[in-house]
Amino acid sequence: MKKVTIKDIAEGAGVSISTVSYVLSGKRSVSDEVKRRIHEQIELLHYKPNAVARSFASRKTNIIGLYCSKYPDTENTDVFFLKMVNGMMAAAEKRNYKVLLLNEMEGSENFVIPFDKTFPIDGAIVTTTINSHHYLNQLESEEMPFVLVGKPPKDLKINCVDNDNVKAAYEAVELLLKQGATNIGMVTGSGLHTRLSDFEIGYMMAHNSYQIAYRSENIIRHDINDPDYVQKIMSAIQENGLDGILVSLLFTRLINRLLTDPHAPHSIPIVSFGFDLIAEHYSHLTKDVHFIQSNAYKLGIEAVARLIDLIDKPESKAKQMLLSPELSVWRQSKELQQIE
Repeated sequence: MKKVTIKDIAEGAGVSISTVSYVLSGKRSVSDEVKRRIHEQIELLHYKPNAVARSFASRKTNIIGLYCSKYPDTENTDVFFLKMVNGMMAAAEKRNYKVLLLNEMEGSENFVIPFDKTFPIDGAIVTTTINSHHYLNQLESEEMPFVLVGKPPKDLKINCVDNDNVKAAYEAVELLLKQGATNIGMVTGSGLHTRLSDFEIGYMMAHNSYQIAYRSENIIRHDINDPDYVQKIMSAIQENGLDGILVSLLFTRLINRLLTDPHAPHSIPIVSFGFDLIAEHYSHLTKDVHFIQSNAYKLGIEAVARLIDLIDKPESKAKQMLLSPELSVWRQSKELQQIE
């Protein structure tokens, strides 16, 4: 079969070759009617643009490199990452870009991000802040436009997108206070950060604003990989007399225990960070559960949008995009309650 060329598309659509090129590259605006005719011909003739030739001509690959950390496998982090990548791919497709997952980043203190020159990219998205001082310097030395998903190292002004987790935790504490809680705890991971997380800062700020005594032992830190972490946290909840609790989605088994174990303190209201990612998993339960939106999909969209803006306008100044996660509540439907 004869290979379909851009000339064939132009002839079929009744336009010039340059007009087809503009539609494919997105460099110039073209009327919707002309776009429609061109895309009809592309579909009819099964035209496949030569990505290599286009990159040589434009000095762009229209490929975004995605770098991520390598963490122990957990069901919840997989859900967040996949949902975020879906957002990235959707945003990239609208701008005629592709997302390429590159070498995973190791958690080593001496690790430097591995640039694979066989996969030229126009820009990079990095989805971790662990050991970021090692790899962000290399991104800058390569003069590679990049966007960080998450909180940047202290005092470093770089382009990043993140949830406003301080506000999220603050509002979560407010919600529990309105429900009558007076001794609120927070369950978070241990050894993940060398400084207070934004969730902890928001938690402490809310206590200060409402003039409630802050007890450091109410921030319960445990390693998610500890096989006994659920029982240890349950014991700490009872020993500290907590009547409200904020829980990270990392602790899925703890949430299950709090909601299903007949011996668990069911009267304690729960706010989970990112519970929306697996809300359907709990659809058989009768207990109300509050959760803070993870914004995973939206974070992916915003990261790609920001990066492509940087690629097109490299003189853009560093900017941080903060997305405010919403507090929501999940309840079992009345139909399910009647069935049970």
